[in-house]
Amino acid sequence: MERTKVSKIIKYVGGELISGKGESIVETVVIDSREASKNSLFVALEGEQTDGHRFIKNAYDSGARTFLISHEDVAKEYAMDVFEHDDSDIILVDDTLNALQDMSGDYLQSMDMRCIAVTGSVGKTTTRDMLYAAVSEVYKAGTNKKNYNSETGLPLTLLSFEKDMEIGVLEMGMDAKGQIARLAEISQPEAAIITNVGISHIERLGSRENILEAKMEVTTGFDSENTLVINAGDELLVEATKGPLPYRVIRVGIENQRNDDKKKDNNRLKEETLTELDYEISDIRDLGIDGIIFCIKNNNSGEEMEIPLDVPGSHNAINYALAVAGAEVMGVPMKEAVKGISKMKMTGSRLRVVETGSLRIIDDAYNAAPSSMISALSTLSNTKAKRKVAILGGINELGEISEKEHRNIGRHASICNIDLMITIGDMAAWISDETKKNNKDTEYMHFDTKEELYPVLKELLKPGDVVLLKASRSYELDKIAEEITKWT
Repeated sequence: MERTKVSKIIKYVGGELISGKGESIVETVVIDSREASKNSLFVALEGEQTDGHRFIKNAYDSGARTFLISHEDVAKEYAMDVFEHDDSDIILVDDTLNALQDMSGDYLQSMDMRCIAVTGSVGKTTTRDMLYAAVSEVYKAGTNKKNYNSETGLPLTLLSFEKDMEIGVLEMGMDAKGQIARLAEISQPEAAIITNVGISHIERLGSRENILEAKMEVTTGFDSENTLVINAGDELLVEATKGPLPYRVIRVGIENQRNDDKKKDNNRLKEETLTELDYEISDIRDLGIDGIIFCIKNNNSGEEMEIPLDVPGSHNAINYALAVAGAEVMGVPMKEAVKGISKMKMTGSRLRVVETGSLRIIDDAYNAAPSSMISALSTLSNTKAKRKVAILGGINELGEISEKEHRNIGRHASICNIDLMITIGDMAAWISDETKKNNKDTEYMHFDTKEELYPVLKELLKPGDVVLLKASRSYELDKIAEEITKWT
């Protein structure tokens, strides 16, 4: 954040200075007292598990001198001495979360920056990383800090931007309706990308149709000046963008995978109109751990390129094309976008290849959805190795369809030529159980926790193995990669 006086912060949040002289300077905004430092503004958020007002004293001790609160009595209960310090500026608002969001929106509007949003059930962070790399080839760009894409994370990202940035590439996540609409209201993107509508968070939202509605909130306020880029392989997105819309739609898809050509309707075969693609992907070759090769064509300009991508997973061809389309919307030609993506740095453990002295690890443990786990298993299947080992945990937030989806993964795993399957936790047991029904050649082992696996892991793995790690983030399977590297 640019150096900002407390007087301007008060205007941003519509608050009241209830303690201090209002002379502090703010350079960073934090919601975690452990990240506070000199010239930090500490925002005391109320969470489900704890209340940030309890950590005002910790933030002060770490160097913060400006505080945003919503409960004066609670703040004084835990940090009365902070109120008594002359160097402490304390601002009172009705709701600290709303104030944080309003402040980030006003700060963004004070800058000459254009924004493009990225959301979707699967692949949004990879697409964001690719898009950020693409636009950075031409413009000074900013993007989410770490994986800060939530109703608290995105405002912190916006407040970290520098005044001379030209484009913001903003990933937007959600687990409830209304959240993306609020993020769109704050950031006012001129374009957006939706990667797909999957079943992540279906336990909370109830159906894919409800998830679609939540993702489409990214177009809040869109008009003829705005553009939405979609994955045309997703039938819900295609249906939602049919007919006249107030904004432009760009469709990205794989050749021969636009829609079903025909479908039965009242026992009669009816021709289905094919979705016209603006960007078309073809000739995908999956090289396993070594990446993919594919062709991408802009059907509007006729420009076509063959792309060698060292990021594993054939699904990344779509993510790549969505990023190129988004970059061109923001004014970056395809050739420059491709050049930029070649320099990309991926966030977190997303099909990250770890080379050790005796084996290779596909660390894809950052998160999981059924489609991404199936894709990761296909990547393992297409990788040359002496043995192929899958270490899998469960996928959270699938609700009543959890067993069905885990068993679907097991059926796919049965055709992936896996030599050793290790599953961890109750839900992952459905995967191995279904794989066993269809493939008797694979060796199977199950553990309740990853800690139970550690003592025997060295004995189970052999030189020349390729090991896939995949599960929801809460399983922390990336720590297995750390464990392996201790002795390889």
